Amino acid sequence: AERQRPVRQITWSLLAADCAAEGNQLSQPLRAQIISLSLFVDRHSSQVMRNGASFEVLIEINRTIMQGLSPAAAPVPA
Repeated sequence: AERQRPVRQITWSLLAADCAAEGNQLSQPLRAQIISLSLFVDRHSSQVMRNGASFEVLIEINRTIMQGLSPAAAPVPA
């Protein structure tokens, strides 16, 4: 039976696929950074599950992303 992937990995995979899709309007450098981050999260998540690696870096990535998406982080219109 196929092992289920955690929601975190599925979310990052979908985000990477969206960034790789033609027509995505984010800048190319930002798209590349998101895809790279997605690959890191996938690899590190596997290490956490298989080898007991620390998950702290995954928490920090999620925290940073949430802070960046927070309305308080958005620039105030002039």
